[in-house]
Amino acid sequence: VPRKIRRPLLILAGLACVAGLGLALWGVYSLSYTGALRSVSEDVETRARLRAAVLQSEMERQATVALVLSDDSDVTAALLGNQPALYSGVSKKLDRLRTQTRSSVIYIIQASGQTVSASNWALPVSFVGSNYSFRPYFREAMTNGTATQFALGTVSRKPGLFFARAVTASGRRLGVVVVKMEFDPIEATWGGLGEDTYVTGPTGEVFLTAHPERRFKPLPALTARQIDTVIDLPGVGWKLHVISSDQAARDTAIAATLTAALAFGLLGTLSAWQWRRLRQRRL
Repeated sequence: VPRKIRRPLLILAGLACVAGLGLALWGVYSLSYTGALRSVSEDVETRARLRAAVLQSEMERQATVALVLSDDSDVTAALLGNQPALYSGVSKKLDRLRTQTRSSVIYIIQASGQTVSASNWALPVSFVGSNYSFRPYFREAMTNGTATQFALGTVSRKPGLFFARAVTASGRRLGVVVVKMEFDPIEATWGGLGEDTYVTGPTGEVFLTAHPERRFKPLPALTARQIDTVIDLPGVGWKLHVISSDQAARDTAIAATLTAALAFGLLGTLSAWQWRRLRQRRL
């Protein structure tokens, strides 16, 4: 090859090698990132399912408390007897039960909407005497026999899930048992896990979160580097979201790419050394 065109050819060959090397390294990064992201996503999904299972288990337990009390003989007798002494005895029973079940508050509402017994009967914020006929969970339970509602407490102003069950005798609705579940311990646990965890309601607004300022608002918009792992919570129409980062996948891909670049560099060095030895022998 004439000397005047040898140099341009060598330059073109060098550029082709650089371009090929760049494509190869990009391929290594892309494949490594995809594989690592799949692994990261599987790990996050496992954690999300565990959180959903814990939450679901606790909600089912509180719902069971309401179910059992709706068929409790003392509760039924108190509503039928309509006597202060009976209501007082039920209040003390509810207080003991609330401690055992870790419910926030348990109370009995008669058919008029008036609260006649409550686990917080001895506290300044006692529900006894309050009328909750305006509450959707009361009206729905009186109509359909059962209701579930997430709302702010009218007294505590703390959000919680209300489980309501009608108390029935001889086909007549006597009143409603209500168990309120608050989520402070669960949310506090989520706050220390390093990943944002949210529970959204049927309309998409945030119900549960370790960030109170985000409650009752839409789920925060994701960045390009965030992953939203979603788990359905059956029965209440909620969804649990775990927002994680792809940083671990990127770190893995970068490490794999650097390793590949080092390998290519060593291979190129060895090839250049071998070519030089062969050339020297020919000379």
